[in-house]
Amino acid sequence: MDLFTSDTFEKGGWATELYNQHLKDTTLSDLKGWTCNWKMWHGTYQRWLQYQPLTGQFFWSSKPAVWSTRDALYAGYYVERGFSPAVAMLHHKPDEEVIRPHWHWWPFLELLTKHPETLFSTLAVLPADRRCIWICDSGPRFDVTAINLGKTVMIRDIADLAEPTDHIGKVRDDHWIDLVVGVRYTKDECLNRNKWASLVQGIINALELTADLVNHCDRPSPSR
Repeated sequence: MDLFTSDTFEKGGWATELYNQHLKDTTLSDLKGWTCNWKMWHGTYQRWLQYQPLTGQFFWSSKPAVWSTRDALYAGYYVERGFSPAVAMLHHKPDEEVIRPHWHWWPFLELLTKHPETLFSTLAVLPADRRCIWICDSGPRFDVTAINLGKTVMIRDIADLAEPTDHIGKVRDDHWIDLVVGVRYTKDECLNRNKWASLVQGIINALELTADLVNHCDRPSPSR
């Protein structure tokens, strides 16, 4: 069965086959006991893959993951900024979607804004022509249109980390953010069957190489 197809790419239709064929039994050396999980957001039917040590929702924690948009696939470190209490109350969101001091978003933001050299040292081991940060402002509700229009910043050197910092600063405080630090493959590359073997290996490498960021961010930010 084809790993990637044009008509299902945008919604993550590749997730089932990538999971079954390549990631189902893989483990990451920096995250013992974490396994790959097939996920779907029922409001939009968007599918993706992420590693976690348990089943169920895992919004608060960062995790290695694979995402797709209309025109590209992203693999690496995935972190979320949840809803503010006010938005959660207005839209009747469950408590697990309300951002709290223990969420990994805070130490990641501190890493990006105050210690970019540490973040870049992780990114530097990824292929220079693929490493990036993808930022999606999903609004006060999860919005598939927003996902497909997420902002991608290619990271060539440490100075490029200023752009995602600036972009995050412009996202409203009451909006949800999905963010991936890792590598980017275009849709056309994913649809090229001749590249599937190297592409899958590149995905696995990105998941492995960015996994230590989860451990780095597994602490409350001192400013929260």
